[in-house]
Amino acid sequence: MPEQLNGTQPIHQEPCHHQIKETTIETLEESLRQAMLNSDISALDELIADDLVFTLPTGLVIDK
Repeated sequence: MPEQLNGTQPIHQEPCHHQIKETTIETLEESLRQAMLNSDISALDELIADDLVFTLPTGLVIDK
């Protein structure tokens, strides 16, 4: 069982699942950003779900 800090929050000695998920999300977000900047269609196709829809600032809804 992890140590407790002031009896409230556990002190994690190794990266917790939350931190790993955050790192994974940040990595995928950067991959998406690079694919968009480079117009890398194959990477975009892999990173964006087929059923994703976008709502533009004008209110127009578009799909992948």
